[in-house]
Amino acid sequence: MVAIFVNLSANNGVAKGKWNSLEPLLRDTNLFNPKIITYTPPFDLASCIAELIKKNKTAIFIAAGGDGSLNFLLNALISVDKENIEKYTIGGIGLGSSNDFFKPFKFLNKVPLRVSVKNSRKHDIGRVKFTDASGVSRERFFLNNASIGLLANANHAFNQGDLILNFLKRKYILAAIQYTAIKTLISHRPILITLEYNNEQRSVKINNLSVVKNPYVSGEYKYNQDIQQDDRLLGLNYIRDADILDILKIMSDMEKERFIRSDGKGMAKRESHFVESLKIIHENFIHLETDGEVIMAKDISFDLYSRQISVCGHGWDDK
Repeated sequence: MVAIFVNLSANNGVAKGKWNSLEPLLRDTNLFNPKIITYTPPFDLASCIAELIKKNKTAIFIAAGGDGSLNFLLNALISVDKENIEKYTIGGIGLGSSNDFFKPFKFLNKVPLRVSVKNSRKHDIGRVKFTDASGVSRERFFLNNASIGLLANANHAFNQGDLILNFLKRKYILAAIQYTAIKTLISHRPILITLEYNNEQRSVKINNLSVVKNPYVSGEYKYNQDIQQDDRLLGLNYIRDADILDILKIMSDMEKERFIRSDGKGMAKRESHFVESLKIIHENFIHLETDGEVIMAKDISFDLYSRQISVCGHGWDDK
């Protein structure tokens, strides 16, 4: 059995209308007879998953929502059956805002789908360990990317919203992302951290740092780094010692998929590496973002979980 978890609150509530229009069309796809569970956070997803596995032997789980909904599903599934995660398949229906997990898009009724079980492949699972604001040691898992600095702060602002942003999110997603980026940039201050990776230790003033398994990070922004979903590596990309003009130029380059420039222009402020692990040393709590979800954290370290999960291919299968 296939289980679909529909987050009706995704994309500032727009997800509900999109789902109602899409659901009848799923009857002509491989999702023709799923178990559908709709919810609005907070929701005990882990208990629901555990019951589905026990009673129905469900092994295919689909998140209908945004990147955060997919991350919610991934972490709940791992919490239920961490040691056997390789026997499950996860996919998504893009009802969110940025929908990075679904890029490049394959649409059904203007909604991106990634539910092709026939084209599923093993996928590395990123893991971040940290201390939360309550002083508790925790870990979270991700399929897309994670960040600190500008992107994490922008995701926090995007999730919190304001009057202008909430209007834009419902009607003009790219404008909402650009509005948030500019608003965050105006108040941005770099943070001094120590990085440990590839047997090196470096103290740097970070504007933004992204750890990626998916080079798409938000809206039209993309790292031109050849990271593969199953290569057992993490992509580390960061901006350091940059002023506002530098950052605007980098943002423009990322829209053209050239964070790493072949002509070398502007590369003094940019770093791009492949790593197996990364440690971030910073004495204060900072925003940590994983797949669009943001928390306060310190003592942050990244690696890959020892097991992989199957992830659906882009698009869908015929019935």
